[in-house]
Amino acid sequence: MQHVLKTLLLPAVLSISMTGLAMADSVGSLTAVQTNVDRNGTVAKIGTGIALGDTLVSNGTGLGMIVFIDQSSAKIGPNSRLVIDDFVYSGGTGKSTVRMDRGVTRFYGGRISKKGVMAITTPNVVLAVRGGSVDVSVSGGVSIATLRAGKLTCTAGGVTKVITKPGIACTSDSSGLQIGKPG
Repeated sequence: MQHVLKTLLLPAVLSISMTGLAMADSVGSLTAVQTNVDRNGTVAKIGTGIALGDTLVSNGTGLGMIVFIDQSSAKIGPNSRLVIDDFVYSGGTGKSTVRMDRGVTRFYGGRISKKGVMAITTPNVVLAVRGGSVDVSVSGGVSIATLRAGKLTCTAGGVTKVITKPGIACTSDSSGLQIGKPG
């Protein structure tokens, strides 16, 4: 009888444990989709959960909106690729890191951006957003981040610059980091 109970209960316990792990990794969900946004190679729909390690890719006309559990969000534009590298949120603070290697995305800071570290990495620059929003474009070996509100810190090639004036951008390519109006 004990063997029968173990045989019946073990799959149920494992299933509950696996569900708990999957839920623990959930960091947000897709709240809007237009045309085509893939999550890990599968077409995503409104309500699709987003987890650590997920890769989101939009096609040439694809648009999507991710809302994270700290109320930050990312509005994904056409031909974009994002990877959720890190997301820890507890007690109104935490850390999030999203890697973006192509396309355009507008990031809106949530609770993490006010007390923790909200980072966006591109091939050329690491961006830190504090309590605001930023537009990021990655194309042709150039990364451009334009501050819309709040504070933006840009780090590339050992150089760090801080932007507090909306409409000012940091631009980075293989030649370094420049600050000014986007061009």
